[in-house]
Amino acid sequence: MRGIVEQAAKHDCAIRVGVNWVRSTLTRSNATPGRLDLADARQRVGALRIPRLADFTNYCVSLKDSDPQKVIEVNRRFAEQRPDVPLHLGVTEAGCHPTG
Repeated sequence: MRGIVEQAAKHDCAIRVGVNWVRSTLTRSNATPGRLDLADARQRVGALRIPRLADFTNYCVSLKDSDPQKVIEVNRRFAEQRPDVPLHLGVTEAGCHPTG
């Protein structure tokens, strides 16, 4: 990731750090499928530490799921705790066949 951050800074490009719950929750042994919560968001967006270490601030966070209500809820809660981080909003359909 450090190399990506360095190149983005060099070329004045933004980075989108994304989390897709449908796919990632189904692959974690301790995950509850369909559960989308802020603690999970904070854990998964831990990659934001790398841009910070490199003094890189040109990034946004994308927190997605196939359920629009879950997307709205987690983005609102994330924004309350991290109003300094721009959000890339969207709904996604992903996962293993036939769910995504």
